[in-house]
Amino acid sequence: MSSTPKADGPDLAGARWLRDPALQKVLAALSAGGATVRVVGGAVRDALMDREVGEVDLAIDVPPDRTRALAEAAGFKVVPTGIEHGTVSVVAKVGGHAKTFEVTTLRRDVETSGRHARVVFGADWAEDARRRDFTVNALYCDARGAVLDPLAGLGDIRRRRVRFIGDPGARIAEDYLRILRFFRLHAELGRGELDPDGLTACIALKSGVRALSGERIRRELFRLASASRAFHGLSRMVQGGILDEIAGGFDALDRLERYFDIAGATGQPRDPVLAFAALARDMAAALPGLGERLRSSRAERARWQSLVALQDAVTQQTGAGDVPALAYKHGRQALRDAVIMAWARGGAPLCGARINALLSDLRHWRAPRFPLSGRDIQDRGLREGPAIGALLGALEEDWIQSGFTLSRDALLERLRAMT
Repeated sequence: MSSTPKADGPDLAGARWLRDPALQKVLAALSAGGATVRVVGGAVRDALMDREVGEVDLAIDVPPDRTRALAEAAGFKVVPTGIEHGTVSVVAKVGGHAKTFEVTTLRRDVETSGRHARVVFGADWAEDARRRDFTVNALYCDARGAVLDPLAGLGDIRRRRVRFIGDPGARIAEDYLRILRFFRLHAELGRGELDPDGLTACIALKSGVRALSGERIRRELFRLASASRAFHGLSRMVQGGILDEIAGGFDALDRLERYFDIAGATGQPRDPVLAFAALARDMAAALPGLGERLRSSRAERARWQSLVALQDAVTQQTGAGDVPALAYKHGRQALRDAVIMAWARGGAPLCGARINALLSDLRHWRAPRFPLSGRDIQDRGLREGPAIGALLGALEEDWIQSGFTLSRDALLERLRAMT
């Protein structure tokens, strides 16, 4: 029989996400035969903090084979996504749309190694809560919205405090990604300073992040850099030496703060690619190593490479008259990034109106088409080879320098003079 602490705290009965027909059908089906099933973790946390609820995960007090049988009896598709840890995915179709819910049996971790654990299934909600990472993630609610709070997470919700469950060092040793999650969740949800016990443990155990995969690190760091309190979280990571364990050379907090000010002044969403470029003391030295460590996408690395290539060409003195030629040569995205980064890394007072004007010029700019091609040069009797490319490049540069005003006839006249 399930050991169930008394429900307490606010009621989520009116929440729109909880009334979702697919979710309610799954909750009803899994409750058949006396099982108890509840929404768990981030969905409950975010609902209590008046944040948008995304993914909805469920916890249940019966073994995974019983969960599967209950779901299949109700006509749902079941995928054993993590059966050894008690997790199955239940796919519910309502109104032609399919939604997937991960359902995990209550459990106790008896042996941990990094992100992997040997588990024992159970029916004790408080015991299941104690093996989770943070108190704000150890909250449950039933189909009616009654909230279950086994570990006093509601107090941390009210204080907007991210606090490890039990001993922070023990929780971190179970999965060193929790170091990054501590800072990321605080940047997304927190208020005031980080929990001191958690911060001390993260700094003491920071070398553990070296063993994490680049993909896992990137996901947390990029989410952190996009959060409302990103500067606070990243600055504490820099001061604690945690970022140095991932990649060296990221300590330019003054430039990072300027970048976030620019994003706010121009109404731009915070861009992790630009945030870490701003944080790099020397972009050319630091960014390639970060891209390698995070296993960043080709597109992200290309943006960092363009920023390095353009850092001398684009400065705070770059004006509207420079935009067409630079945009034609380097592309609109690369120039947009470089304009923002020039201001983030420069020393002049922030001028949001000027940056906005340059970005507006870029939004409205359309690349003109160069009037000549290699065929025009071949018609002058030149054979294929490097000479054609050199001539074409020289004529294209003349055309760019003219402000794209040289006509095809004028360019052909220049070609005749050159050949």
